[in-house]
Amino acid sequence: MRCIFLMVSVALAGCATPLTDRAARIRIIQNDSPSVKACTQLGSVAGRSKGLLFESAAKSKAMADLLDAAANMGADTVAIVKTTESEEVVTLYGVALKCL
Repeated sequence: MRCIFLMVSVALAGCATPLTDRAARIRIIQNDSPSVKACTQLGSVAGRSKGLLFESAAKSKAMADLLDAAANMGADTVAIVKTTESEEVVTLYGVALKCL
């Protein structure tokens, strides 16, 4: 029983998606947040994951992709606009912003 628990724990730990240093510093806000108006829009970004077994892992991977895309544009903030989920695919859409 301990062996099965250990194997499942290790498998779940492997599903975590690490962020790059730049992506980890990006602030996440909702698109309808009043603070969006004080920011400069840099462009649209999206993050997508496909084929992951657990929904939380899929969302984590999609968020990591979204934040990496925003970081590559020089953003310090990303506003989440929309999330879509279908069979085995999670996609997050956002706007990369320069606010700080």
